[in-house]
Amino acid sequence: MTDGWRFSLARLSSGRMYVLYWPDVGRLLGRLWSNGAWSPEEAVAPSGTAVRGNAFAFGTGNNTVYAIWQENLSERLLFASRTGSWSAPETIGTAETNINPRWTASYDPLHEKWSLFYYNYTLNRVYQYSGAPGSWGQRTELSSTQAASSGMSIGSYYEASGVDASSYMLGVFWTQNDSASGRIELVFADEAIT
Repeated sequence: MTDGWRFSLARLSSGRMYVLYWPDVGRLLGRLWSNGAWSPEEAVAPSGTAVRGNAFAFGTGNNTVYAIWQENLSERLLFASRTGSWSAPETIGTAETNINPRWTASYDPLHEKWSLFYYNYTLNRVYQYSGAPGSWGQRTELSSTQAASSGMSIGSYYEASGVDASSYMLGVFWTQNDSASGRIELVFADEAIT
């Protein structure tokens, strides 16, 4: 594929799914799969804006699809939803890593909230935003890292996993440089959700 095209799938109810797709820097687009056919292409992000790097599609068991992406240049992390058509995006926060964005997103089905984790490799910090549409929390620091660079990576569970009926676990992992050996380390952190 040219232009580094990427995609993210969301499973919906009744055998439907939604695919987001975008180039490394460009328009965020999507299509619905329903009744054995693809719908026409839809613009997810407003005209004149572009996504940079990652975007994530989520389905929560109904016919609503949710999208989270980083807007190019502004560094804003945005959220929108689609039941029949796409809502106007709302700002979750700012990622501060525009040239080489390093962030990931997860869904917490226990509280019906999303968490975004972004790696600020300039400050050697992993930050977190959590919340739901219309109710996003302030940025918190999840962890400090060491000797980070723009080549570092971060990931997380797509969805928090259930431990029992009242608690879930969310895993986040990232790479950092071991200053003593010069090797790259993989670090894992888990967050208990009750």
